[in-house]
Amino acid sequence: MLGSYSQSIDALRALNKLVEAFQLTAPTPTLTLSMWHTSKNAADSTRNRLPEDSYLGRKLCAACREGDMAECVRLLDEGASPDSGQSSGYSALGLACNRGHLNVVDLLLERGASPNTPICANDATPLMIAVVWDQRAIVERLLEYRADLTPKGTAGSYRGCDVFDIATQRGRPAILALLKRARAMRRFGRLRRLVPALALLAAALRELYTMIHYRPGGDGAKEAQERFERLRLAQAEHGDDAGRAAV
Repeated sequence: MLGSYSQSIDALRALNKLVEAFQLTAPTPTLTLSMWHTSKNAADSTRNRLPEDSYLGRKLCAACREGDMAECVRLLDEGASPDSGQSSGYSALGLACNRGHLNVVDLLLERGASPNTPICANDATPLMIAVVWDQRAIVERLLEYRADLTPKGTAGSYRGCDVFDIATQRGRPAILALLKRARAMRRFGRLRRLVPALALLAAALRELYTMIHYRPGGDGAKEAQERFERLRLAQAEHGDDAGRAAV
């Protein structure tokens, strides 16, 4: 025998809010043309000039290409953007990855360079460049900074290829193993983050079932309502573990 209609509706609304509150969706990095720092696709919003058109930007790209760590530090300290680019389309980070300058890559990432921004007009990412040039240490560093594994190139030899395709085509078995391990660990991490939400959802469903199937006016109605409220309030104040303990 079903409980009162209004109480069932309230329970459904509470469950819906609970599910919305604990939906875990991993953010997907969005790579857009507005993020590019090349002569064709981006402009300095404050001076209407491109990063590569500035003196510091050009000097930083040259220093990154040569692996001149001291000069890179000096230029960044003077205000050069770690995402600076050059007229050919390569960014400072892309040049460092291309030439295998791990210390410069570390510096740019620490100063805020994006590991996911396309570094040239074919949408190649720093990770793609590091894979192409068999820079294993740089691949590891970019993965530590959560470099995205999913982008695909749009032109030239990169067209339609992600980092896994590139590693396979270029014969980079060690790097391919690194990439696969990183992908597996990230998937596992997302699954692990879902476990508390699933446990909470199961508890909420159990409470909803109890509220719907009690006899109107009986002791079960009051007890179910109290337990549901304890679960909701404890979860809101103290997180998943407290919510489960309150049940």
